[in-house]
Amino acid sequence: MSKTENKAISSRFLIGLWDKGDLSVVDELIALDYVDHTPRVLPAEPELQGPDALKQLATDYLRRFSPMHVTIDDQIAEGNEVMYRVKWTVTLRLQGSHDQQVTGIGVGIDHIAADKIVENWNALDVLYRLHNMQLIVGRLGTTPITPYVPPLACPPSCPPNSFCMQGYCWHF
Repeated sequence: MSKTENKAISSRFLIGLWDKGDLSVVDELIALDYVDHTPRVLPAEPELQGPDALKQLATDYLRRFSPMHVTIDDQIAEGNEVMYRVKWTVTLRLQGSHDQQVTGIGVGIDHIAADKIVENWNALDVLYRLHNMQLIVGRLGTTPITPYVPPLACPPSCPPNSFCMQGYCWHF
């Protein structure tokens, strides 16, 4: 594959899945032996592997942080890898009319073979922090911040100026 073709695959995947919410691009562009090397929140968490795990993660993120818009600011291809710099704009669905738009930046690398993305590495600013927020309980300035997997059910309602995520009311 040429560098231009590899860039097109990477772009089609990023825009198709994250900007348009089209899960079918996972089947089209992700290899069966796909591995996502993005650092996990908890050290014991395994790397994300395979298209089904990626679809599950995408479904969760698209539900929680919707609408999501992705802008590719830059791409560099070398051999069978494509590096990209992206801007993510997501909307946090808060209770009532308190939705909040958040923008973050990220850098990723896709390893492409036989027209499919087989590996990915990401350093994401805001999305990674939002994922952390789902799994870590604590307040700024409180030490230590204890890793905790929260319950699935939300309380009946959250107080004003808060939103419910993974069973907890998060105050803003």
